[in-house]
This record gives sequence, structure tokens and C-alpha cells, in this order.
Amino acid sequence: MNRFLRIDFSVVAVSLVALMRRKVGLPARHPYSVMLKGTPLWWIGPDGMIQEIGGFYTERLEMASSPDEATSLALARVKREVQQFAKNPAESPVCIVVTDVYRVSGFIRWHGRGFTFWSKTEDQTSGLPRIH
Repeated sequence: MNRFLRIDFSVVAVSLVALMRRKVGLPARHPYSVMLKGTPLWWIGPDGMIQEIGGFYTERLEMASSPDEATSLALARVKREVQQFAKNPAESPVCIVVTDVYRVSGFIRWHGRGFTFWSKTEDQTSGLPRIH
């Protein structure tokens, strides 16, 4: 009889919090994907000199109550990350813009950290292999 009356307090606590949020009217948080683009981007090239390479694209996954909140969270996160490697002169700061925001059904990995860089000029990519 005792084993049937066991209460899982973690389940009760989570259920109470969910119920309280609904009663108080606190917004629910949902997963969002935020796509961002940054231009221009300067960094230290292979020759050790600071050079403009073009820009980058990146995606950040955020838990937020609205697309606007997801956008501001992603922008703040990417700005902090870009400060670690960008070498832009003061007169040419990196401009980061949101290209797309959409609600997703869920994600396994949180936040992401990858960047896809693109070249400003064709001669910067002339030595790279071509994929046809």
C-alpha cells in the first residue's frame, strides 16, 4: 500500500510551477531559431595582417516568449562572440542584422556557436578548391 502512495516531489513541483505560470499569466517560453548576418568583418589573416574578409552568417537557438525576445537574446549573444575575434577599425564596426526568426518545434543542442564566413572579393577565394 505504501508504494502506491509515494509522491514524486520533482513532478509535483514542476506541475505547480506550470499551473502558477498559467494562473498568473506569465508568458510561456518557446524555442526559436534566429538567423543573423554580419558585415563587414575584419580579422587577422594568414599573413598576420588585419584585413577585411567580408562577413558571416550564423544561427542561434533561443528559448523566448516572443520572436522579439529571441531576436534580442540572439543579437546580444552574437555581439559578445564577435567581439572576441573581430578586428574592425572604429570607423567600420560590424553591423549585425537579423535575416530570419521562426519558432521551431524544439531542439536538442542549445545556442549554437558556428559561423559561416564569406569572402568580400573573388581573389580571396581563388586558391580554394571549387565544388561543382
